[in-house]
Amino acid sequence: MGAMATALALTLLLSDFFSLAELRVLPSRDEPFGVTKVVSPEGHITAEWRKLMRNLQVELSEVKRCRAIPGECTRRARQFEAIVNEAKGKQGLAKIAHVNERVNGAIRYASDHAGDTWALALATLTKSAGDCEDYAIAKYAALHQAGVADADLRLVLVHDTAVRIDHAVLAVHHDGQWLILDNRWNALRPAKELKQFKPLFIVERHGVSLLSKMFRLDGRPVVPSAR
Repeated sequence: MGAMATALALTLLLSDFFSLAELRVLPSRDEPFGVTKVVSPEGHITAEWRKLMRNLQVELSEVKRCRAIPGECTRRARQFEAIVNEAKGKQGLAKIAHVNERVNGAIRYASDHAGDTWALALATLTKSAGDCEDYAIAKYAALHQAGVADADLRLVLVHDTAVRIDHAVLAVHHDGQWLILDNRWNALRPAKELKQFKPLFIVERHGVSLLSKMFRLDGRPVVPSAR
């Protein structure tokens, strides 16, 4: 998959509050894998944004309708709501682990041979299949609906040096550290332990950011330019 195309597609799918800006270092708390965020330059993606946001609004309306009139729930909305409601009854690590295991179990991995097509949670549950990014988006949506704050959720695009592929995971901040939720295993693993992951981008509510290691020059913190 193309790293920049993948990150931009994820940005469009998560929130209508997303925006891209001029390249700059973002002041923030610690990020997954101990890196620094640098906002990516804006791209010309208005048409795709409108199309994907329409799809997002349809899915959100379907979930709201399911909550208001349970008897009219579609199968996929009912399945999503079951995951969310079960997670709401749990706290902390148990909530995160539950969503990770339930989504991993509900979706069969299927590579998107037609290109980088990113699906929202209900669309993925309808097919019961998806790429790594589809798992990550579904987990993001379920945890957010179950009460986990936006600030504690990051979709992260990494390069997995162990198998030499670009890969998408969800990072969740809990108890002072970032935990990685991967479709390939159910265990919650701290980001600092996954040395084979080279972080490339993160996608959150506010947009897509490059990830870079910061170094010091003449005592000043410097982030390499991504231009």
